[in-house]
Parts: sequence; structure tokens; C-alpha cells
Amino acid sequence: MPHTETETRSVLPAVGRVYVERDALEYPDTERIMERLPDAPVQVIGHYKDIFNRPGQHFQTQKHAPALILAVEKENLLYDGKSRVASWGANLPLYYNAPVRNCVYNCDYCFLQGMHNSGNLVVYVNTEDFMAAASRKASVEPIFLSISYLTDLLALEPLLPICERWISFAETNDNLTIEIRTKSDLFRVIRHLGKPLNTVLSFSLSPDHIARRYERGCAPLQGRLLAAREAIRAGWRVRLCIDPIVRTADWKRQYTEFVREIFRRLPSDGIEEISFGVVRLAPDFLKRIQLMRQDSDILYFPFVTEESGTYGKVSTYPADAREEMKRVLEQELLNHIATEKIHFVHG
Repeated sequence: MPHTETETRSVLPAVGRVYVERDALEYPDTERIMERLPDAPVQVIGHYKDIFNRPGQHFQTQKHAPALILAVEKENLLYDGKSRVASWGANLPLYYNAPVRNCVYNCDYCFLQGMHNSGNLVVYVNTEDFMAAASRKASVEPIFLSISYLTDLLALEPLLPICERWISFAETNDNLTIEIRTKSDLFRVIRHLGKPLNTVLSFSLSPDHIARRYERGCAPLQGRLLAAREAIRAGWRVRLCIDPIVRTADWKRQYTEFVREIFRRLPSDGIEEISFGVVRLAPDFLKRIQLMRQDSDILYFPFVTEESGTYGKVSTYPADAREEMKRVLEQELLNHIATEKIHFVHG
């Protein structure tokens, strides 16, 4: 399904500049992106890390008009995900990849602002190489692969149809199940792909107040719920992620009403599973974020640092607060959906 230039611009923030690796110049996706961003100044570079990893950058400043860096990824095409992505809840070996680094959105709690020095976006234009790496792994055993762990791919779909390609690719490989996780409302741009059995569409949801205040640029709650309902009606595999739960002054009422609203809008039998978890960040990520940002109250809760099994250390709410949040959400979820579909995540 083609996307108009107007739709592309409505999704993306203002792009300050486009950097293109020399190795990426001849790729069709480079040409496609350049056609959709005709007014952006372009600079050819040797390697994306010359821009993305340079010192002295400020993540939040760059988010106002991020540069777009078009690159070719030659090494890191597939990552073992078992130490990062238990929230997927799959009974399969877990992997993730990074067709794009960084996100068009700017959530206050996002770990990417602690992981990366740069707020610019890197788009790797060699999608076929990523697919080949996944295919090699899936030739050995069935795998579950997140293609959107380090970005929101569906939000970028009007610019470049990476999701469409992966969905079609997964349908050719019985051993490959992919997950696309999103805070967008753009199901409409992939709806024409039928009822793919090897794709899980996961909608990350938060109460409307949380979404509007702390999830900058994301689709509002009602838009995400409408997109999820359309996906369910179209026969897609749909999961929900209530993650992270943010402990605001009125969190208990907000999240209880929020869960009830979800199930007023969505049929429980159309939801494959729900994962939920509280705010948690790698301690070094949290320190970097706090040094950079004083504009978000949720980053300055008196967090504690603790071991989290195979996931290493995390900074999170104290155990009593965390257990209370888990109990309240779980009790409300059980009023609407079977217990085997509910997964608490902490790691």
C-alpha cells in the first residue's frame, strides 16, 4: 500500500539532515527515503558511527530535529534475546535485531536515551541481510524474533515498509515468528497483508494521562485501542503490553480504570496475552538519563538497585511498592482475562 508524502511527514518529526554512508548510496531503500524527504539536506559519510557515536552529543536536544542516518549493517544482524526480552512470553528461543536504532517517539522512561549518546535515527538499508541471518538461525530451530526492540518500526512504516517486508518474509518460514511492538495507531498501513500467522502485533498501552504526559509523540490511548480492535477484527495475532507501570500519585485509580477501559474496547478472546511490568532501567542508563534530564518527575522516584536473576542489576521501585503494583494490576486483569494469558515481567 503506497503512503503519501503528507502521511510520511505527519508521522516523522522534522528531519534536520540526512547522512548517507557511501556503502548505502546504491541501495533501493536509500533512494526511496530520499524521495520522501526531498527538502532535507544530504551529506555523504564514511561510516554511520562517525556521526552516531561522536562525543559531545545531547540526546534530548537532537530529538527536536533528529538527523536520519542511512547505513549498511555488516556485523550485528541478530542478537540473543534471552537476557533482555522475557516480556515476549514465548516458549521459543528469543532473538531480536535492529533494522533501526532509536525511535521517532520520545518517552520519558525510554532506555534508549541511556543506551545511546545520540538522539538521531539510524536506518539500515540492507534489510535482506537481516532476513538472511534470521533465516539461518530458523533453519536450525523455531525462533521468536523481535524486529522492533530498539525502535518503533510500525511508526516508520510510511517512510519505509520494513514491517510489510518482514511480515511477508515470516510467512515463508514456518520456524520464524516475529513480533512488532508499537505505540502507534498505524495498523491501517499493514492491514492489507491479510491474516499473517507468523506475526504477533503487540500494542504497548498506558492510561491516557500517562500517555499524554510521558509518552511524547506517541498515538493517544484511544488511537492505539482502535488500531488493536481493528487488528483483532481482521484476524491478526494481538498482544498487549502494559509496560512500564508508572507510580504516580493517583496510579492505583488510573490503572484500574485503564484496564477496565481496555476490555470495554477490546474482546478478551481476541487477545493472545498481556504482559505488564513496572519502571525498570539498567542503573548506568538511569544515571545518564538523570544527568541529562530534569524535566520529568517520574525519573526521580527513590529507586533501588537490585539483582534481577539472569537480567543483571536493575534500578526500579522498592520491593513493597513493586509488589503492590503487581497485585493491583493482576487482580484487575483477572476480572477480564484468563490467568494463563497474564505475564508479569521484571528484568
